[in-house]
Amino acid sequence: MHLRFLSLPALLAASLAAHAGSADDVQLTIQMIGEELVSGVGPNRTFRVWVEMPSDWSLDAVAGNSTMALKLTVTDGSFFQHPWGGPTSTSINPAFFAMEPELEWDSFLTIGALTNVDNDVNSIGFDFEDFEAGLSMYDNDGGLFVLPPGPQNVPVSFEDDCGTSRTGIVIGQFTVLGAGSALNVSMLLQGKDEFSDVWQKAFDAYEVGEDCDDNGILDYCDPDCNANGLVDACEGAEDCNANGIPDECDVADSDCNGNGVPDTCDVAAGTSLDENLDGNPDECDPDCNGNGVSDLVDIDAGTSDDSNGNGVPDECECDDIIEDGVIDIFDLLQLLTDWGVCPGAVDCPSDLNGDSDVDLIDLLILVEVFGAC
Repeated sequence: MHLRFLSLPALLAASLAAHAGSADDVQLTIQMIGEELVSGVGPNRTFRVWVEMPSDWSLDAVAGNSTMALKLTVTDGSFFQHPWGGPTSTSINPAFFAMEPELEWDSFLTIGALTNVDNDVNSIGFDFEDFEAGLSMYDNDGGLFVLPPGPQNVPVSFEDDCGTSRTGIVIGQFTVLGAGSALNVSMLLQGKDEFSDVWQKAFDAYEVGEDCDDNGILDYCDPDCNANGLVDACEGAEDCNANGIPDECDVADSDCNGNGVPDTCDVAAGTSLDENLDGNPDECDPDCNGNGVSDLVDIDAGTSDDSNGNGVPDECECDDIIEDGVIDIFDLLQLLTDWGVCPGAVDCPSDLNGDSDVDLIDLLILVEVFGAC
């Protein structure tokens, strides 16, 4: 009854032509389980590879064919293979973990199961000899499959290495040996969507485990502000303020004068002044009187008065107490109503000179500016 799987890669290709299911939502996602989980073999890291997909889709096969071979390679290292393990999760017996704890971190392929308990994974056509020796695996005529429907090919919730909650199916665990080693994965995936239409997607040269800036965070979790596929801290772009963000991204939020240079670098280089030391070029600070000098610099230099201490030169303010755009009898009446001591903690717009007292001085200020505001 299972002879139809004898040419699984060919079946995958034929299925794709017969159905139009989209696989745009299918992605490979990485989960780093830990470092140095295996003792006595030198530096090592253990990863699980997941297929992220919609919760009502299924994953039925992991394969390689003449168009997209299944490839597992380790750059600058090798795979850890426990002698009691095997190339798929059907060989991982959890009853032996107490005697051989490192068996749990063996390298293997799977679909939805990490041990041999209730595991219905089947394989056909694969040559696992090199993989089991810790070397690269290359196969263009084989597949791993689970007969649907079944719990193994139904997505479950998991958290990726960046701490993001996702939904998918685990397809492999790999412990890679060697300082700075990185896992590279290529494979063909197939399953069914919510309408039972077949979807298929190929992943070529998907790299796992790079940490170019040695910050302990894998590169796919590190910032890439310009979305060019390179970690910001590693791409060698201009970074004038050494904040780890390429200047081209910094200017998006911090280039008030539009000259293509982050504001902090303008100030540091002396191409912009910052006389009030607020971190912004003076030409970007408020200049209400249009004299080419920022308001705060005007006030500090004494070229503008700021009688109420609000940081705005008096010549730019309008003592419009009731804020109706004109200073008239209504403002005068409000000032008389507020006459007397005005504690600083109380909002007192009639205190025009900011001395916490509404008195004759405030009245004279109001009379002087009576009229249109």
